[in-house]
Amino acid sequence: MITVAEAKKILDKQAQQMLSFLPKTGRILPLTEVVGRITAEPISAPISVPLFDNSAMDGFAVRSADVKTASPDCPVILKIDGEARAGDSLKELGEPQTTIRIMTGAPLPLNADAVVMKEEAVEKNGGVLLSRPVAAGKNVRRKGEDFNAGDEAIPVGTKITPGVAGLMASLGIRNVPVKPKPRVSVIATGCELVSCLEALKPGKILESNSVFLKAALSEIGISPVRNAVIEDDPALIRERLVAAFEDCHQVASDVIIITGGVSVGDHDHTRSVLEGLGVTQLFWKVAQKPGKPFYVGTLDKKGEKGEKLIFGLPGNPYAVFVCFYLYIHPILLTLMGHPHPEPRRERLKLSRGIAKNDGRSHFLKGKTVQKNNETLAWPLKGQGSHLLGALTKTDILICVPAETREIKEGEEVEVVYLP
Repeated sequence: MITVAEAKKILDKQAQQMLSFLPKTGRILPLTEVVGRITAEPISAPISVPLFDNSAMDGFAVRSADVKTASPDCPVILKIDGEARAGDSLKELGEPQTTIRIMTGAPLPLNADAVVMKEEAVEKNGGVLLSRPVAAGKNVRRKGEDFNAGDEAIPVGTKITPGVAGLMASLGIRNVPVKPKPRVSVIATGCELVSCLEALKPGKILESNSVFLKAALSEIGISPVRNAVIEDDPALIRERLVAAFEDCHQVASDVIIITGGVSVGDHDHTRSVLEGLGVTQLFWKVAQKPGKPFYVGTLDKKGEKGEKLIFGLPGNPYAVFVCFYLYIHPILLTLMGHPHPEPRRERLKLSRGIAKNDGRSHFLKGKTVQKNNETLAWPLKGQGSHLLGALTKTDILICVPAETREIKEGEEVEVVYLP
């Protein structure tokens, strides 16, 4: 049995090795399909943003020189000479002591160098009365303020969030080079598993592990190439694994996640089937709770060592949850090229004390709470690895070190933030 730190170290090394097996060049995808992906190359701005000087306010476009003497005691009156709206073509401010009514986003007229806010002007008899001077450039969005044409707008290795997608759209970018992502298969095993209430009877339970895994993968833009829920039958397990390893349609998986059958029970067949298929075990059993019988192995294909990565998870749902977010999620993000694949960690004070009686690392369902302007970690009720009810509130994993037996209320503990 290895420690959590040792398991992480082994997996980090394997992830770096696996990067060499993934395609070296990215794919070009439509903008509508790239949220969550990572840019494969730097993207330059094809246009300046803003594209032209424009107004930041509804108001009046002026020459600052025309109003430099304005004061409450001696206001300046400018003649209104037209209107500029967003979408209008470029207009020109004519004679001195004139102004153009302007709307937010409209092109700044030629000869104008500032905009007076509507709230700071008084309209009267076809003119506008101004009681204070305005500095050149006031309330003006300058051409190229964000980017000039040719500037690097989006660096290589950028995660494409909805905001980044919006930026791309504002630049006219419709096709985006993104880094490749691993192909993943999900297999849930268990003779007790059924998929609907109609099939539920004593001895059976509703299957949730594959549903959770598909949903968690979807959050990072991965749709499993294969998904199966099967009984604890060595022949069935072997059949599904072979299909994932060597798909005839050239979509064989890079990563396989299989739940159940990795412990030491009489009907736990997963490890023996993997061994029979030539999988090399990297480790089995981690000193943690939940998820002690966590298995990781690799499969050599086409002469390449460790080309495929196999995760064997316990069947208990919360153990699957913990193992995925502690180990599998960061590995997949690494393989996708994310600049920061590891979850955010922080030390917080406990809102109430906790204790344990073994030498394993414990990962508790927890929630952040605010008290006296301080963020605290609150251990939730329902910590059993078979219980999922507390996940409606869980936003952190509370990490209790292997060597620690008790952490009192108010003492600090490390927490892992969930996505």
